[in-house]
Order: sequence, then structure tokens, then C-alpha cells
Amino acid sequence: MKPSAFLLQLTGFSIVVAGIMFAFLQIPQVADYRHFTWWTIGFFAFLCLLIYGMAWFVRQRKNHMLNFRVGIFSNFLKIISSLIFVLFYYYQYQPATHLFVLPFFLIYALYTIFELYFLTKLFNA
Repeated sequence: MKPSAFLLQLTGFSIVVAGIMFAFLQIPQVADYRHFTWWTIGFFAFLCLLIYGMAWFVRQRKNHMLNFRVGIFSNFLKIISSLIFVLFYYYQYQPATHLFVLPFFLIYALYTIFELYFLTKLFNA
């Protein structure tokens, strides 16, 4: 997958996710966490850019074991950075309920599916 195709697909996907989240935020219990939701979309879009960059660099070496390691490292990176991101928000803004994580988990799942899609296309090309 060429970088231009990836950026186009990431942009389109992020617009679709933003639309889904706009509809999801109409639920009154999570409506107070709009800013966290938009930050989360930006956070995962940035992570996708970072992971694509690593994968594209490793793909040039044509070593399948490195491809596997990038997949494992990307999961580790996403889990650890997500934990830091959520904890930072929680301690900084002290949300009234724990429902602020619902949009986060939905966005996490959607971007994980997209990440699997682009890594599969990149490594199988």
C-alpha cells in the first residue's frame, strides 16, 4: 500500500469514525465527553500514522520476521499509550462517571480493525 493511498484511506476512515461518534454522542450519558472523544480520534489517527511508518520502513527490508515483530510491537504500543492516554484524562479532568471510556473503547475497536486491514495489505503486497 502506497503512502498516498494509506493517507487517503485513513482520512476517509477517520471521517466515517467521526460520523459514528457524532451519532453516538447524542446519548445523554456520554454527551459530556465530546472533547475526549475527538481527542481519542486524533490520538488513534496519529498512532495509525506511526504504525504505518514503522511497517512501511520494515517492509522495505523484506524480512517476514520483522513484519511479525512490527505487528506485536504495534499492539504493545497501542495498549500502553492508550492506558497512559486514559489515565492522563482521568486524573487531569476527573470525569463524574466512568462512562467516558465507552467512546474510547468503540474508537479503539474501530481503529484496531483499520490497523489490521492496512497492515495486512502492506505486508501481503
